[in-house]
Amino acid sequence: PSNFYADPATINIPPYEAVDVPVWFNPSSLRELQTAQVSLSTPDIDDWVFDCTGRGIPPTTMDEVLVTAAVGMPSSAVLDFRNPFNEPISVSVGMKTSERPKTFEIVMKKTEQITIGPLLSLQIPYAFTPQRMMDCHAEIEVRTQAEGHKLRWMFPIKGVAEAPRSGRSFKYSCKARQQLDVVMEVVPNGLGELQETEYFTHEVLFPSDHEQLLGRCLQVVPLQTEIQPGGEKTGQPLRFRLLFEPLRPVETSIELLVMKASGGRWRYSVLLEASEPEVDDVIEIEAPLGRGASVSFRLFNSLSGFAPFRAYFTPDSPPEFTVFPAEGVLEPPSETGEGGTPFLISYAPKEYGKQLIGRLVILTTEMQWTYEVRGQHPKYVAPTDMEPKVDSRLPIEMASQLGTHSRRNYVKENLLSVGKRAPHESSGLR
Repeated sequence: PSNFYADPATINIPPYEAVDVPVWFNPSSLRELQTAQVSLSTPDIDDWVFDCTGRGIPPTTMDEVLVTAAVGMPSSAVLDFRNPFNEPISVSVGMKTSERPKTFEIVMKKTEQITIGPLLSLQIPYAFTPQRMMDCHAEIEVRTQAEGHKLRWMFPIKGVAEAPRSGRSFKYSCKARQQLDVVMEVVPNGLGELQETEYFTHEVLFPSDHEQLLGRCLQVVPLQTEIQPGGEKTGQPLRFRLLFEPLRPVETSIELLVMKASGGRWRYSVLLEASEPEVDDVIEIEAPLGRGASVSFRLFNSLSGFAPFRAYFTPDSPPEFTVFPAEGVLEPPSETGEGGTPFLISYAPKEYGKQLIGRLVILTTEMQWTYEVRGQHPKYVAPTDMEPKVDSRLPIEMASQLGTHSRRNYVKENLLSVGKRAPHESSGLR
């Protein structure tokens, strides 16, 4: 049974549809017919059981192995050879190549009569040292005799010479939801003297954590892909158009590989940065102190298909704001325009004061929505038609009596008294 296995081990079958289930056969004998049963089980219905049989055949040429190195600099790699039989075998290892001496070398002290246990592996280290900017080829040969057969495994090796990094990197930035359209110019170093026109192709390597995002929002289009003889002396560049239209903030780097048709490769680093986008909308919530209030809305995934999301307020937002749900799956647009994933924003003020402002972010793998949420208290309106509970008005008689008494003018009396004393004081001075 270990000779057969299903990968992937779990599959989904849509209603009334059929799917292919990959079953892999890894033979361990050339003589015996090997069998196994593969069952598909689900908790709702009975199992499907399939009988599988297989027979091993002598090995042939394996898949090509790629190795890279800078010109004049050795690069080492390891070829993993597995004994497929249920008994030990003795193998011999060799290499065939038409390249210059020491371009390819097997780095093993012993290459003959190496014993490998049942179903165990032998690691074969080898070195690649390119002398020129060109592709090189070799074959690693593993020979043995098992079950009455002389067997030989051939592993093609392709060595790609890389130019030393020039130290130059490119950096481009824009806001999310905006498009960046620039032309990159690269000058391959170490070309040597060209005798004829050289043609180039390119490949873009994405980091695994942003591969899906960049695969949709980034394009590198070749504009100038050849260099004429003499162009290597004048620094004739290759030109590429870079189109970057991110739908969410991201900071990452890619590698642009430039390959020469006659062999050789150049590697350039490109830094990409997308800053925060403009706010999609402003949401205002009124809530009285100690009670709180909520508003709700529905959101579709702007891209096709369902998309897992996270919803949260940024760390600098007041804690009085909350959102539900914090994570889930965003629905795609429907034909009728109905549905969508519902979101509930709550605001619970704890004290009076200035208006509180938070920033809500809803984030998927490829898209981001940003909302500014403003929380405020309801405006106070004083009552106008309520009768007083306390009589604060004076009776008319008392109010008239209070109004008849004249008030004493102390300032006037003081001025008059000073005027009467003034003549007597002036006569005494004489």
